[in-house]
Amino acid sequence: GAHKMIRKIINILVDNFLIFFTITGVILGIILGAILTEVPTGVSSMTIIVVGFPGEILLRMLKAMVLPLIVASVVVGISSLRVTEGIGKDTGRVFLVTGVYFGLTTVFAVILGIIVVMLIKPGDFSSIDTSDEIDVLLPDDLSETSACKDSILQVTHPVLYSLLSVFCNMFPENLFAAAANLDILGIIVFSVIFGIVLYNSEMEVAQPVITLFHSLNEILMKIVLLIMWYAPIGIMSLIAARLGENDNMMSILEDIGMFTLTVLVVLAIHCFIFLPTIYLLIVKRNPFKLYSHLSQVIMTGLGTSSSAATLPITIQSAIKFGISKEISQIVLPLGVTLNMNGTALYEAVAALFVAQMRNIPMNPGQVIIIAITSTLAAVGASGIPEAGLITMTLVFSSVGLPLEDIGLLLTIDWALDRLRTVVNILSDVIGASIVEHLTSKKEDYVQLDSSTYSE
Repeated sequence: GAHKMIRKIINILVDNFLIFFTITGVILGIILGAILTEVPTGVSSMTIIVVGFPGEILLRMLKAMVLPLIVASVVVGISSLRVTEGIGKDTGRVFLVTGVYFGLTTVFAVILGIIVVMLIKPGDFSSIDTSDEIDVLLPDDLSETSACKDSILQVTHPVLYSLLSVFCNMFPENLFAAAANLDILGIIVFSVIFGIVLYNSEMEVAQPVITLFHSLNEILMKIVLLIMWYAPIGIMSLIAARLGENDNMMSILEDIGMFTLTVLVVLAIHCFIFLPTIYLLIVKRNPFKLYSHLSQVIMTGLGTSSSAATLPITIQSAIKFGISKEISQIVLPLGVTLNMNGTALYEAVAALFVAQMRNIPMNPGQVIIIAITSTLAAVGASGIPEAGLITMTLVFSSVGLPLEDIGLLLTIDWALDRLRTVVNILSDVIGASIVEHLTSKKEDYVQLDSSTYSE
């Protein structure tokens, strides 16, 4: 008894020490970044590279974990549904609820973004000198006739292109290349198919594979825990380097301060009003308790600005919070690509902001096109930092907005990207919690005996 108690106390200290360590990392990163921007001679690129180096290493570690972790998680999650009676035997139901949740929250996010940007009209506040524009690199060779390469469709039929490219990303030619580019969608589709086929295979075929993946999963989770101890240092480094590079923050904010504010308002409404409300209505528990439990995940998201890179830590934290392992391992990896609330809303806001700034009138039809392409583009966007920029070219060209203006948004994108990453991640975890709540049968947890199981 006493021994257990002591271990429990030590565990609590260790858990919270890591969180404390991470938060300190963020604060020190901000301080260090502020100091770097004050260097009178300007910071040499060497300094920035050295400061950012530990962060670079963290990103590499996390990205290296993404492929094995997603495959193992999804396969284990799906095949465990077979073993655990506590969850409706129906894998289909889990996918259905997950899909509905992702769809509705993303659509809501986009609509919310559009409404707020129409009300605040941030574009009217910008006095922008259009001479100093930054060129956006469009793929130079657009002669490709394949839908899956950067084809001419990208410019001529952006909506069709964004739709087709989502499907292209679902079926990569090479899983390892997809992993290297963090094209998570393809890896997930492969893992889901693998898991479902495994789930339906005869026991003697399935069992060794299931056992292998279970062990693999446990080992990967332990590696992730090791990375989590290094994370605070990496996060500090990433934040300091990003802040140190941008010494002209004030002039940037003068130009697109209202845009930044609008995005912040939309993200805040989504994150602190909309998501908690759904959680409260369905799960009937305090959403902010969940948020506070996720502080380490939030800090990692801020540091890496990639929901894919944060995924290993997100899964750990969700399971620790008490969301079942099976559900966490299915819903959270899916969420990394399919549930991009923050990204979708950001792209819609950006497009309408540019339209207002350039005095380009948008009719209701065009607004709907923006809404659709933002949603599609967000689904196809990998969990890569600033992948939103690639997809933004699609949203802009779908209604003929000047692509050069994306360069203007780039100046603040690195900061907003971190915040939308956090919103994406929080939405995923709330989704996992809701899916678990709607698909599990509470009485089955008490007695895992199949006779009590009734549909």
